[in-house]
Amino acid sequence: MNAVRKVCPVVARNAKSTPEILAFLHPVAGKQLVKGTIRNGEEDEAAAKRELCEESGIGTVSSMVFLGRSTEIAPNQEWSFWLCAVPPQLDRWTFRCGDDGGHFFQFFWQPLWQRLGHEWHPVFVRAVRFVRDRLDVGKSPRGAS
Repeated sequence: MNAVRKVCPVVARNAKSTPEILAFLHPVAGKQLVKGTIRNGEEDEAAAKRELCEESGIGTVSSMVFLGRSTEIAPNQEWSFWLCAVPPQLDRWTFRCGDDGGHFFQFFWQPLWQRLGHEWHPVFVRAVRFVRDRLDVGKSPRGAS
């Protein structure tokens, strides 16, 4: 059986010298990163741009860097991670996602090294760990997970 191909566009910033990544609160599924399924015949990079726009409303990506792939995030899935440079965004905003039943996603900036609480699904905890490892932003403070 072939793994389902997923893409995770990662938007990062430094706020007061603290690296942060874009995340959102799903109204029924907790805190998450933007991610989605790569369509048949679609390139990973194009899928990352599409998913970022569909789920967050961010339609402009000035550059992208491939962070890597993992089959360790979710069973029978291969995730492709892309670091996306985008124009400055608001600190927090709400976006109505058209491809997820019209849910309103509440976006925020997650400090990269802050411990992730119980409101994060284990799949996204593993995804954040992968991003931490790939961004090479220095040593993790004690207690980050």
